[in-house]
Amino acid sequence: MTAPPFVSVAMNQNAPFANPEQLSMELEARFRLIGETRMRDLPIYRPDLAVETIGFRAFGPWWAGVLVTPWFMNLVLFPRLPGAPALPPEGSDLQIDLAGRSERFLSSRDEELGAYLALSLASPMSGFPDQEAARASARTAVAALLETHAGAPGQAAAQSADPRPATDRRGFFRKLLGG
Repeated sequence: MTAPPFVSVAMNQNAPFANPEQLSMELEARFRLIGETRMRDLPIYRPDLAVETIGFRAFGPWWAGVLVTPWFMNLVLFPRLPGAPALPPEGSDLQIDLAGRSERFLSSRDEELGAYLALSLASPMSGFPDQEAARASARTAVAALLETHAGAPGQAAAQSADPRPATDRRGFFRKLLGG
């Protein structure tokens, strides 16, 4: 399924977060708990990194920003408006145009946070020497991926006529994040 970031494919009645600050606070608390209870003993967990949200803002019908954890960095989209695209079943993909590329987001669901979309930017986090480096890369990703669609909410973003193949995605993000 392909959807530009500002075009509704179906109505989503679940838009629980009033503002990006509330979402950021709840997202950080939830993923800190997940880190402490489920991830801490796994080899990909970096105890020297912290859970942090970067750059959350309104992005068409979404709240969008980067979630940094000790085990991954994802661009995440949460429904913001009742007219946000309905998300496909958990584990399914949804193609969304960002920065002139069609990117494949994974539909996810958390029992506390609800449904959201995630695009992996880095996992594991071994390429970052410290939290400041991860934070700087997250800010770069926000600027490159979200600030290119600076039009008013509800404005449709054009589909890329010649999107790069999905196999090139990791290279694109490696370059974007300075790797």
